[in-house]
Amino acid sequence: MKKIIIMCFALLSISALYGCSATQNVRVADVNAKIPDGKAIVVLYRESSMVGGLRGANIYDNGKLIGDIKSGTKLVWERDANKIMCLNKEQTLEKYMGNPLLTAMIDSSEKPNCFKTVAGKVNQFQYDYLKGMFFTKEQWEKLQEENQKN
Repeated sequence: MKKIIIMCFALLSISALYGCSATQNVRVADVNAKIPDGKAIVVLYRESSMVGGLRGANIYDNGKLIGDIKSGTKLVWERDANKIMCLNKEQTLEKYMGNPLLTAMIDSSEKPNCFKTVAGKVNQFQYDYLKGMFFTKEQWEKLQEENQKN
């Protein structure tokens, strides 16, 4: 019993440490600075959750790696505005432990969600780990309202 308690504590500790920060591969944009002409800032949030908490997701903007988003973190970057932005993800943690069959069944990185960014604005999005989908802030808030009614 003591070993089980120690193992549970160790797992929770690793989960807390592993999911505490996003790793960004592009320059972090300053949301408080003036946004240059023809540019937009994108903020992508991922809610904190125990489900998938140990797994990060590599986030791509039109094929360009932005960073690894973890549970309860965000990525912030600048991009060309008024152009279609297609976000997709790739699960980290060795692509489901190196099992190609499991990866093919679960991974939805081939299905990007596309949005148009607005120039001179901070464009906010939400990543839902369980659905493997991206939402605008407005879509996410509407979805949360609907979930509370049910």
